[in-house]
Amino acid sequence: MITGIIVLAWPDITVLALALVLAAWLFVYGGMTLWYAYRHRDDRPHTGHFAVKGAIAIVAGLITVVWPGITVLAVAIVLGIALIFYGGIMIALALNLRRQPTVSQTTA
Repeated sequence: MITGIIVLAWPDITVLALALVLAAWLFVYGGMTLWYAYRHRDDRPHTGHFAVKGAIAIVAGLITVVWPGITVLAVAIVLGIALIFYGGIMIALALNLRRQPTVSQTTA
């Protein structure tokens, strides 16, 4: 309840905090991915894509720190699109299940 009250009382700071948490995750993910690519460069073939993925994550983290508002907007748009697709799939599933014959129980 306390967290909900804080979020409702200060939504701007909450959005900024979420963006910074996302940036921190991107930095950690990018660093770990770069470390993996470096550590396994001789053991496994094709580790270059890990290095590229790690570098892109770090750049995305930097963009998130510099422009947190744009990051939150992009996350909201992606989430909205995902929820629209999810809702459409759930409606299609419900309509499909509605057309299925009901299973009648037999009495012994």
